Amino acid sequence: MLATYVSRTTWQRSFAVCPVGLCAVLLATPASAAEPAVAIEPPASTTCVNPAELRDALVRAGVALAVGADYSADTIRDPFPTAPSRVLVTLRGTPRALAVTITRRGVAQTQSLPAATCETATDATAAFLVSALAPAVAPALPYAAKPTLEAPNGGALAPPACTDLAEPARLKALRAALERVPRREPAWLAPSLEVFLGTLALAGPSLEAGPQSRGALGFSLANSLLVYTSGVLLIGGGVGGYAAGPDRGTDLMIAALFAGQGAFFATTIVPDSTVGRVARTSGLFLGAALATPNIYRGRPLARAHAESDELKAGHVSRARAAQIEMDLREVDPLIPTWFIYAAPTAGFALAAVADLTDSHEPALDGKLNVGIGAVYLMSVLFAAAGTVWGPYERSLERRGLQTLSLGPGPGRAGLSLTGTF
Repeated sequence: MLATYVSRTTWQRSFAVCPVGLCAVLLATPASAAEPAVAIEPPASTTCVNPAELRDALVRAGVALAVGADYSADTIRDPFPTAPSRVLVTLRGTPRALAVTITRRGVAQTQSLPAATCETATDATAAFLVSALAPAVAPALPYAAKPTLEAPNGGALAPPACTDLAEPARLKALRAALERVPRREPAWLAPSLEVFLGTLALAGPSLEAGPQSRGALGFSLANSLLVYTSGVLLIGGGVGGYAAGPDRGTDLMIAALFAGQGAFFATTIVPDSTVGRVARTSGLFLGAALATPNIYRGRPLARAHAESDELKAGHVSRARAAQIEMDLREVDPLIPTWFIYAAPTAGFALAAVADLTDSHEPALDGKLNVGIGAVYLMSVLFAAAGTVWGPYERSLERRGLQTLSLGPGPGRAGLSLTGTF
């Protein structure tokens, strides 16, 4: 019935009042620019589109359906008058290849939808039509400006309810997930520590060359080159990580840290057997290589932090919740952090086993590898417990909800929702 009122009345402004009484949103445009009525040709059974569910979704979004259509049955029936203001929607194809044709003022445009299943075909079609046909939303107005809506019979019409807010349970799960997104605060601390380690590495060969060192540290030419390389990598990672920001800087510093440590432990300065040196150096370089794809991909950490503050301020729409979910999907790196840390952990574990089982190696060498390996093992456990998307999905399942997804599509906003709502 709301759609009938929209198409027949001449009121120019209306307000959508949220269930919690927190928002007042101006909806309609002036009558001269009002959206034309929409008629939907009954979809074929091969499309798997449910006419009743499609009708309800369009009405909730404020799409003005054609007057004179019979919407009481499971099939939408409409006389399709030839009024120039009429917009005709035609559906063809199967769920895997749905085609939507919108005819407006004699001009037909056809859009192919992404592949769907029979269960999601209605939702995909409704999302596309809402994005293409729903009226634009205007800025919020204060409560004092709320007008009295006028029904066709001259009576008062209550403002429509705001029905597109995300569920409170979903918002609670989103807030908890965003709290798990890693933060680098203060932003300068981790880069400064990495630069400090690199500075120490660069200073090592210089100290060795001093008159009082007498070559006690064992800096041969090969060792000096490796230590210089380590220092350059560490300083470059710290400076680059700070400059790149949290989205790519975090993974850049991880890769540089492992590469710099690998160059340092490849020297003979740190006592170890050949097997132990090869094992831990290989583990560190492998960790650096695994972290490199994450630098290229990047992660929306800064945007997730802003979204966390946004959710603390109040409610958001389902479309906005879907955008936040898409960011949560990408917060976890392409190569899991725990898997990256597992590489040097395994390297130090192998080095410890090789040293402890070799009677010619001092016991201190094996204990050093055990200690460093234990630190990396703790990092693996903390990283595995700090994932974001997996716990969020499980949280939704416990609440009886499913995830939303957001994809490209035509329409005023350039977006369309897909998935199970």
